Amino acid sequence: MRKVMTRFGRGALAAVAAGGLVLGLAGSAHASSNATAYVYGPNSARLGTAYFQADPYDVPEPGRPDYPGDAIRACDQVPGDGYGVQAQLDIIGNNKPIDRRADGTGAQCSGWVTGDIDEETKVRVRACQLLNGTLRECGDWSSGRA
Repeated sequence: MRKVMTRFGRGALAAVAAGGLVLGLAGSAHASSNATAYVYGPNSARLGTAYFQADPYDVPEPGRPDYPGDAIRACDQVPGDGYGVQAQLDIIGNNKPIDRRADGTGAQCSGWVTGDIDEETKVRVRACQLLNGTLRECGDWSSGRA
């Protein structure tokens, strides 16, 4: 019986040690995160999307664009409805309400609007309705980290 307990004890000790190693490594990992937010129209249909891309992403396929880091863009998803979409980025803690904007209209996405943001900075992004160029209702904020 003592031999069984010893094997079990060693196994349990090894499992605890491995778990501690994994937790220790997880705390030191890079914590950037992208964010996606949506806006809906009067009939509750999704009008468009706002995207925040935290880190650069190189797509190695010909004909597909690379995605820059610390960038936002807006995508209008409904053609011919008169609405557009504005992506808004807020850098948390800098006392400015909106730090960056991008407008997508005509069922297309805007280009990426970029600018350097310090690593690990908390940000939030939301998508807003544009109707004939006038800003209207906005969707909920979505959090990310540069």
